[in-house]
Order: sequence, then C-alpha cells, then structure tokens
Amino acid sequence: MKKEEFIALAKKYRAGQCSTEEQILYEKIYDKFINEESLVPVWDNQEKENTRKKILSGIEIRRFENKRKSIWLNQIAWRVAASVLLLVGVGLTFYFVGSSEVEVNYLTKSTTAGQRSKVTLSDGSVVTLNSKSKLIYPENFSGDTREITLEGEAFFEVQKDASRTFMVRSGDVVTTVLGTSFNVRAFGAEQVEVTVATGKVKVAANASGKEVLLVKGQQAIYSRTLSDITVRDINLSRYTAWISRSLEFDMMPFSEVIKILERTYNTEIRIRSPRSDDCLIRGKYENEKLINVLSGLKFVVRFDYHVTENDIIMIDGKGCIN
Repeated sequence: MKKEEFIALAKKYRAGQCSTEEQILYEKIYDKFINEESLVPVWDNQEKENTRKKILSGIEIRRFENKRKSIWLNQIAWRVAASVLLLVGVGLTFYFVGSSEVEVNYLTKSTTAGQRSKVTLSDGSVVTLNSKSKLIYPENFSGDTREITLEGEAFFEVQKDASRTFMVRSGDVVTTVLGTSFNVRAFGAEQVEVTVATGKVKVAANASGKEVLLVKGQQAIYSRTLSDITVRDINLSRYTAWISRSLEFDMMPFSEVIKILERTYNTEIRIRSPRSDDCLIRGKYENEKLINVLSGLKFVVRFDYHVTENDIIMIDGKGCIN
C-alpha cells in the first residue's frame, strides 16, 4: 500500500466510512507502527503532549450529545492523526513502497436463515457459523496475532499457539484466547454474549476499557447501552445446543424450552398466551428440524402456532395435556 492510499484510508476511518475489511486493514497497519519502536522517535512527556496538541489542532471533531460517543471519537481522531504523523513527520514512506510484507487477503463466509456452516482457518482452528451470521477472516494468518471479525453467532475451537493470540472482534467487544473453545453471539451492536466451553477467555470492551477473564461454564454479557460487562455462571448446553442441535429436556417448563429453541434455531418465537408456560417437558431430539420438534411438543402441550410474513413463530398456548 502506498502512502497516499493509506492517508485516504485514514480519512475514511475517521469519518466512519470504512468497510469491515478496510477497518481491519487500517487497524492492523496502525498497530504495526505503534509496536515498531525503532520507527518512532523517543519522545519525553512534554514532546508527546506538544505533538498531540499540534495533531488535534488540525482536526475538526464532530460534537456528540453524550459523553461516551465524544470520548470514542476523540480516540479515533488521535489514532488517525498519530498514524498520519508517523507517515509524514517520521518519514515512513518506505514502509509502503519498500516493505516486503505481503498484503493480507480477507475472505468472507455468510450464512442465511436456517443455514449453518463450518470454516477451517489457516491455523487449523474450526469455526461453526450459525444462521444469519458473517465471518471475516484472513486467508492466511500473519504477524503475532490471529484476528477475525464476527457478525452473528459462532462457536470457536481454537488451535493452541502460545506465540500468537487468537482474537475475535464483535462490534465493541474483543475476545482473546490462546487455545480453547467458546461461543460468541453478536447479532446487532447492542449486546454481545461470550460463553466459554473449555479453557480461559479474556473479554474486553473497547468503549469502557473493562476486561474480564472467563473459565468453563461462565458467560460474559456486554451491554453497549451501559458500556459494561457482566459475568454469570450458566448451563453450557443451553448456549451450545445449536451446534449439533442435540436437545434434551428433563421436566423443563414449556416457556424455557421455547427460549432454547429460539437460540438453537436462531428463530424468533413469541408466546401470545401464557396458559402453557408451566407445562413440564421431558424429551430428546437429535438434529431435528424445528417443525418436527414443535410437532413433538404438541403431544404434551396444547398449543397452536403459525409463521408470520417476517418469519416469526407465534404460539397460542392452551394448557397442558397431562
């Protein structure tokens, strides 16, 4: 990438106009600069502050109504300005025209409603992608990290590599591991769930800077509205059943069964009448279609259902059969 191309990319990044692939590329190059101490002059604190003021004085920052967004934009402005300064002021043009580093080629895998897919990454890690999800990943990992981006839900089985951390970016949240298995659910930007099946996982929120460490059977829930992460212990099978669609209910209330079906099949299901909510369900289903599971449940619960134009399943509960 030439210097002019990178400066143009930096401007797009600041304006929030980058595609996901462009954002990944920009941040990768920026982080490369920051970590290459030999390319940056040694500044004392006063020099850093003077330089920072000089950079920011030339950048017009949009005003936001809430403080969190203002802080976030300032961080982006500093990142853009600092990278441009490194290019121009420190004379890093050679980095783009003379570097032998191979440009990273990113691939995208998407799934439609009702579809699941497995992706094997170049390091041997396996990603099981749930329906209505998208995974962006490099054709070949390079450098000292293995970074990918997820929109939607996926289960990760990460090959251990002590020399390169594995990072999953999901909106404001970054999940970091060395080698483990975990589930990430990030539909939309408001909430992200990270559930650990094996090993340890670090979850960090960019906006607040908060980090938590999770172990098997724990889940972190990030709320963008609160800019906070909460941790809780969970029943692991409830959050990973969608992978194999192996369902087992042991005297579970009908309302809880419906919640599991929603997650497993990534389909919105609404109960309009609570008359069947407390009916207890016992049964086992192995890789069945959702319509077959609902048909089986009708042997123990009285309910009718229909599918709306928006693919939402509406259930009218009428009580328990036994």
